[in-house]
Amino acid sequence: VCKPWMCVVKNQRQILAYPYKKPGDKSEHKFRIHLTNCVLKGENKLVFKDGNDDHPIFWIWIHTSFVPKSSARVYYEKSKVDEACRDVSCQTFHEEFMVELWWEEPEDDDDMAAAAAGGGGG
Repeated sequence: VCKPWMCVVKNQRQILAYPYKKPGDKSEHKFRIHLTNCVLKGENKLVFKDGNDDHPIFWIWIHTSFVPKSSARVYYEKSKVDEACRDVSCQTFHEEFMVELWWEEPEDDDDMAAAAAGGGGG
C-alpha cells in the first residue's frame, strides 16, 4: 500500500513535509496537493516519497516567477513530472497522471513573514 508524502526542498535542504491525503474524487492518477502554511519564493523542488522510503517516487520543480500572481493553482501533466515522464509504458504512472497544486494567498504581510520564516508548521 502506497503512503505518499511530499517534502519541499530549497537550496538542497528539506524545509517542510506534508502528508498526502487522498482526494475525495478517488482518482488514482491525480495527486491533488493543497499547500498550506507555506510561502514558496523562487525555485523550489517538491519531492514525493512513499512511507519511510527515502527514495523519491517523483518530483516537480516550481519557480514562483513563472506563476502568474493572479493564479492560485498549477497543473503538471505526466510529461512535466520528473521520473513519471520516463514511464512511457504506463506501468507505474497512468497515462493521464498529473499533479495539481493549489494554495491561498497570505491574508497580510505578517502571515507571509511568519510562513517564510518557518512559522506555521506543516
